Amino acid sequence: MGEKVTMMEALVVTAVSMIVVFLVLILISYIIGLLKTLSTGKPKTVEKAQPVEQPVASTTPAAPVAVEAPDQGELIAVIAAAVAASLG
Repeated sequence: MGEKVTMMEALVVTAVSMIVVFLVLILISYIIGLLKTLSTGKPKTVEKAQPVEQPVASTTPAAPVAVEAPDQGELIAVIAAAVAASLG
């Protein structure tokens, strides 16, 4: 009962335990992949993407479009009301 464990024995137990854990995790990963294959009925295949031809850009520059900034007044009012409500 009073046996002492050396540092080397503790390291061996730690290494073996970690190897077992990782092997079980890999086994679980393969089981999940097998279940996915069985549930769909066919294995998952990766299709190669076909190159898509891009239209040629025109050489004339487009006219600049004016973009209006959204009204920030309502957002500021909502934030101020939330701060006022939280402060009492």
